Amino acid sequence: LRFLGVRNGQNAGWGKGVVIAVIDSGVADHTTFRDGQVRAIGTSIIPAESEPGDNALVDGHGTAVASIIAGNDARTPGVAPQAQILSLQLLDSEGNGDSFTLAQLIGEAVAAGAQIINLSVGSYGDSQLVREMVAEASSNQRLLVASTGNDGADTIVYPAAYDEVIAVGAIDAQGEHLEFSNSGEQLDLAAPGLAIDAAWPNGQMVAFSGTSASTPFVTGAIAAVMSENPALSPQQAWQLIQQFTDEAGAPGPDPMVGRGNLNIGRLMERDERGIYDLALTSHYLDPDSTSQNIQVTVQNRGTEVLANIGLNVTSPNREQRFNIAQLRPGQIATREVNFDHQLAASTGSITIGSFATLPQTTPDRTPANNLLQSLITFGTEEKTAAK
Repeated sequence: LRFLGVRNGQNAGWGKGVVIAVIDSGVADHTTFRDGQVRAIGTSIIPAESEPGDNALVDGHGTAVASIIAGNDARTPGVAPQAQILSLQLLDSEGNGDSFTLAQLIGEAVAAGAQIINLSVGSYGDSQLVREMVAEASSNQRLLVASTGNDGADTIVYPAAYDEVIAVGAIDAQGEHLEFSNSGEQLDLAAPGLAIDAAWPNGQMVAFSGTSASTPFVTGAIAAVMSENPALSPQQAWQLIQQFTDEAGAPGPDPMVGRGNLNIGRLMERDERGIYDLALTSHYLDPDSTSQNIQVTVQNRGTEVLANIGLNVTSPNREQRFNIAQLRPGQIATREVNFDHQLAASTGSITIGSFATLPQTTPDRTPANNLLQSLITFGTEEKTAAK
């Protein structure tokens, strides 16, 4: 959670009064959940005679997802530990489900009072029945959050691909797009998705990876905003979250990370004055651009206006300096820098480093994010984006 800007203990009350449906593989008993925090409902649930963990696939995946949303154990901390979880089992012992059951369970989640529905599941096949149920749930002020898929494809899976659903991709601990995370124009934002500490049946923990792990971070963040602002609907909470994402990848919205990376800390501290935080967000080389310049982007992640920003960029044989007059909170600025193309062509890659500075009289809350170094590689026929 520190990666998402959450201070120790800051989220103790987050999620209170919010009901979240986890349509998944079922949720096993685990010490990370408070007594009565998880309730199994629906027409397709783990049989009562089954012991948790008899088949780890049946309840392991859903247990991990639910713990990221609302876990209370220090080993597996959830974003919104006070949230109530409704568990609806979609997946069988082989990890498979069907569209008819998914549509039915969405309807049952709505009927049971779920305000947010987490769907760390997906398929490349569209379904009219699911589409209609998603639209109906959305019209009833329910918010659906779903994973984009883990095939490294440029296609978003359903139900994340529906307009009404928040589509979540995966990033690593450095905030970089993970290669397995599907991309596409429908992608809304990205969240951590690599080796996340999560609960597992029989009181165990697991290093959980995939867009399935990223999705519950966003679900938990929406619940956190709602619990701190009870008058907000799930859709209004989501609109607020979008205003405080961290810029990443190509400047502006892009198919890899959508509107940017989830930052819950920035969101929750949006009204706290006196936060100065300048950040270097990315070195980006557009493979389709004819300019052959690298785009270097900075962002104001604080709550105060930043002025007289210095930006130094170094690449082999070159150093370039820029001045950015002013950045409002949340605003980004991009500068294009050229580089030694002949050297890049001969070596197949270049290293580029940047650092950004504020005037000495302006305290920077997180100076570590003012530095960025990237290795940019070039294919035989086209250049590739910075990694």
